[in-house]
Amino acid sequence: MTNRFVTEEKISELNENWKRSSLLISPDGTQLGFIYLHKKGEFRLKVNHKTTPSYEEIEQFQFAPDSQSYACAVKSTNGWQVIWKDEPGPVFNFIGSNTLVNSPDGQSIAYAALDGETWKIMVNHETAFAYENADILLLDFTPKDQKIAAILETIDGVHLEVDGKAQDTFEKIEELVFNPANDQSADDFFGRAGLD
Repeated sequence: MTNRFVTEEKISELNENWKRSSLLISPDGTQLGFIYLHKKGEFRLKVNHKTTPSYEEIEQFQFAPDSQSYACAVKSTNGWQVIWKDEPGPVFNFIGSNTLVNSPDGQSIAYAALDGETWKIMVNHETAFAYENADILLLDFTPKDQKIAAILETIDGVHLEVDGKAQDTFEKIEELVFNPANDQSADDFFGRAGLD
């Protein structure tokens, strides 16, 4: 039997100051993480025995699929940034709600960040794509080829893009669904699914 880190002792460290919805156990069951109120207006993230500095807000906390790292969006007096593999990324005006995603292999992250008036899709803290006059509603990695799929909203409608290439415009897209057989490219699947 492997030595597991998630124990009753660790869980007993929680008190009334932790955010109940933030408690996560890594996919392989070896790590426990949670967000807690350190003192008024200051939150911290604790993963196993490591604790982050204090932040005004901590959102979108998640473990990578391979359980080797975690990511979260944090707000400080300077603005918002994403922490991934214990490294903070660039500071932005805002990190898009529910846009922080891990690649299926756990080796990359992507998120939407507002930089002034420009929305950027960041991959591993580097700008991959930038958009003027568009809101980024949803991001995900395609399962097989790990391309970035994005749903964007402009005055013309809702657009689907894969790795920065426009696919189609729709009245509404509620979610991205990928081929569970994982044997088609993202372009083939989007073309067959229609998503409208």
